Amino acid sequence: MTNIRVRNATRSDIERIAEFQQAMALETEGRALDPSVSTQGIVAIFDDPVKGFYIVAVSDTGEVVGSLLITYEWSDWSNANHWWIQSVYVDATWRRKGVYRTMYEHILTMTEGRSDICSIRLYVERTNTTAQQTYKNLGMSHSHYDMYEIDLSEQPASEDSPDTQIPEDLPELPSWSSGGHLTDVSDRDKLYRTMEEE
Repeated sequence: MTNIRVRNATRSDIERIAEFQQAMALETEGRALDPSVSTQGIVAIFDDPVKGFYIVAVSDTGEVVGSLLITYEWSDWSNANHWWIQSVYVDATWRRKGVYRTMYEHILTMTEGRSDICSIRLYVERTNTTAQQTYKNLGMSHSHYDMYEIDLSEQPASEDSPDTQIPEDLPELPSWSSGGHLTDVSDRDKLYRTMEEE
């Protein structure tokens, strides 16, 4: 495996992360993102850490070759957070070299000893069997949930109730699509055994 170092992303990484996200949208959905909007979305994470944080994978030459975003979902059942892995991207020339595994293991290490984190979750396109196998090889299991969503980004503004206002303190909800995978971080010995067997 190529020597890869993982660190928390900084504002100096915003441009590179934006490049990754634009490339991912084209590769996975054939969708061209508005660079201004997507960059603002990345900047928002740095402006408001409550939303989450990015990590980046860096080669031994200092090149940022991968990144992912962690966001939070509160579980009242567990009195703890689910960590959601999102916006995963590895530069095409660096794939199949253990970059994602290194980032994933870094996230696992970050959760050690943390009682406020109950699981690590992610969602994946149903047709992306390569990614699904990668997640299984790392000890993640397919969850028993299906994900449903309403895309509000293209909904026209309602003219029926102009006085209706959304409360300012309304919490944001994560946007999900297709089936999810999750890692139960409560049994680390089993998790690491699974990873070593692959």
